[in-house]
Amino acid sequence: MKKVTVLFLAFLLAMALATPCLAEGAAYIRTLPQYTYISSTLLTDETCPEIRIFPEYAYTLFSDYGDAEPVFLCIPIMDGAKASSIRSYEVACLDPDKAIQVQYMVRKSDSFEEFVNEAEADEYILRQGDDGTAAFIKPERGQAFGMIAATEFGKSAKLIISMGLDYLDSKMPLETRVQALTDAILSEVDRVSAGMRYETMAPYWSAGMFAGMKLLDDSFASLVEMDFQPITLTTKDGETIPDIPFIPTEVDDDGVKGIYAGSKGNYVEAEFSFDSNPFPAYQLEQQEEGASREKLQNGDECLLYVSQYDGEIGHWYASFPLKGLEDNDKQVFMTVHLTGNHVAWKDVAQCLAITEGFAQACRVVPVEEDPYVPQEKPADVQGEEANAPAAQDAPAAQGQWTCPSCGQVNDGNFCPNCGAARPE
Repeated sequence: MKKVTVLFLAFLLAMALATPCLAEGAAYIRTLPQYTYISSTLLTDETCPEIRIFPEYAYTLFSDYGDAEPVFLCIPIMDGAKASSIRSYEVACLDPDKAIQVQYMVRKSDSFEEFVNEAEADEYILRQGDDGTAAFIKPERGQAFGMIAATEFGKSAKLIISMGLDYLDSKMPLETRVQALTDAILSEVDRVSAGMRYETMAPYWSAGMFAGMKLLDDSFASLVEMDFQPITLTTKDGETIPDIPFIPTEVDDDGVKGIYAGSKGNYVEAEFSFDSNPFPAYQLEQQEEGASREKLQNGDECLLYVSQYDGEIGHWYASFPLKGLEDNDKQVFMTVHLTGNHVAWKDVAQCLAITEGFAQACRVVPVEEDPYVPQEKPADVQGEEANAPAAQDAPAAQGQWTCPSCGQVNDGNFCPNCGAARPE
């Protein structure tokens, strides 16, 4: 299955669906492609301005579990980094220029003692939790870990920070790796401890914040747009709940999940993929019951797979082609997987009608005028030009230094090109 390094956030579900015109300038979920040292797609500041997490899976927001509004732990994103994936309980960030990856996760039942016991040697334990923080490092792997008490979620709740310094490798002196990891994790633990706060229903979990999404497939230099729209749900009890907005719950470069919540316990989960080998095609090949080839109004083939129980469709997949995104003469599909909780679909025709509206709201467009899409792909750092030493006579910015070993201009304590320490 082709893995597309895109980040997309979209959902469109309605029993009877029409595509309205959106107000000019409405906020869109966007991705920011970069190729600095790995191929990845980052969320823009508009999409994820800070880290917002809580110790539960997203579906608990909309189920019968508890009546209180959830509290989120909010943390400013580390300077130079952007979010690369978000979930209700964790956020991963990447600083591509410094080759640093950081993950933040909240859990309800963790202890400082068990946490530091994961260190491979006592000398790698930096803090043990006496002041509400703990930290240890794994120099052989270029990893460091921090833990901070998150008492708003309970006595044993903790925020866990996992950090990887990807520029470190086993060829560097051990003391270099130890010092770099120690400085990085202690600095981050202190920064987060000073800047973290708790907030009820943090903003980007609020309904209706975004009008739609834009995702970039760098393989084709094409932009796919889709508009978010309110939906109507019909529960198994026959209740009709109209005009439900979309709430994003999980995003990474493999897919996206979102929820339309009608009321406590009545909601629909959706998962999207963007691939040349959609799941319904496999079900058709296996001649699975419930798999079929259907036609959209424009004549395009739609692959459909429905799962029925007691005469009701509890979840289903639909895949439709995206014109303009052919992959080596193969058709590329947008696939949506819908799962209802106390919500069901009565027949294939209803599923196909929803897919029809979804396809109409999805379009491939030029990228030239979009401010988030670079017009020229940056050089890959694996190439010769990207690895060339910086000019010795380049003026040093405030706080920067030139590595005496390779000539790279840096602003950290260690050179990301060769690992040399910053001169005194």
